Amino acid sequence: MLFGTFHLFHMSGVRASAVSMYEQNYPDVTFVISELIAASPEVTGAFANWPSPSIARAKGTWVGDLDFGHFFPPPTQIDETDCSVHHETPKGLQKPMADLVDAFLYLGPKDLALKEQLPAYVVLDADYMAEVRRRESLGPVAGGGTQTEKEFYQQFVKDTENPLYPAPESPDSKSVQAAVQGCLDRKSHGSTPKR
Repeated sequence: MLFGTFHLFHMSGVRASAVSMYEQNYPDVTFVISELIAASPEVTGAFANWPSPSIARAKGTWVGDLDFGHFFPPPTQIDETDCSVHHETPKGLQKPMADLVDAFLYLGPKDLALKEQLPAYVVLDADYMAEVRRRESLGPVAGGGTQTEKEFYQQFVKDTENPLYPAPESPDSKSVQAAVQGCLDRKSHGSTPKR
């Protein structure tokens, strides 16, 4: 059993998902289920009277025919070639959700969704936290990207205060500008981010 979202979609292309990579040799062996935490009110409203938890197949349904944008907000990305900002769904994901997932998992109303608490040993793992910081520097992240080391760790502590899953937010303009500046700095020093 694998957990995650974007690396588990049925898709192909330049940045294919983990599932698509092994499905080249072993087709139709994975049943991909997407939760509805970030879905639009149109989608979550359709499930409002369903029991929790519920699972619904995607293929052949009006929900499965909806495009990716009804389930996830478009990401903010920095193009490393020219450091331009893009707020759009990547082309490989601009398709009906039924092409990307096999089913949807409804766990109840969004405002009651709980997030997994981060274990202390994870925050104390210096290598892991360094990787989190490195990835944060690659692009704008809501509430991140421009934090000092102290602010970065304080955010982890603050996140444990509320067990409810927060609504996805777009990064603020300060974070976006910091990410663009980071891109420009990398270009001027002749380095590209490691992925």
